Amino acid sequence: MKDYIEQIETITRDLNDDQKKFLQLGSLKRLINKLDDQKLQPLTEDLDELIELLSPVSRDYTRRNRKPYIKKLQIIKKKVKEKYGYIQKGTLFSLYFALCFSMGTAMGVVFDNIAMGTSLGLLAAAVFSLIAEKDAEKKGLLY
Repeated sequence: MKDYIEQIETITRDLNDDQKKFLQLGSLKRLINKLDDQKLQPLTEDLDELIELLSPVSRDYTRRNRKPYIKKLQIIKKKVKEKYGYIQKGTLFSLYFALCFSMGTAMGVVFDNIAMGTSLGLLAAAVFSLIAEKDAEKKGLLY
């Protein structure tokens, strides 16, 4: 587990903070720390491949090199969510935003006040996502 984090830090040493943020290295490290060795075992092949894809990105930070890395990272996140139920911080807001904002806009059209409907939809998204993230955090499912 620590080996993966050390490898990531060594490989990405020369990247700036914006590049590291775009590559979601913080959430990747949190995910690796969250998983114990038993849960990490089924993902070792995927993580090894991800680190291999990270090396060319750190040498030549171009879209062509980043794309396979990002795709592999998304695959790993999906596997972790399906198998263990772990969710990345902030993803629940985007889910609730899509649902509540569209429902709020529809309600705004029905009541002939789109501004009010979209505002209420945004408020509902913020409230529901905050509640859901707090619940996931209590259960230990947030990384």
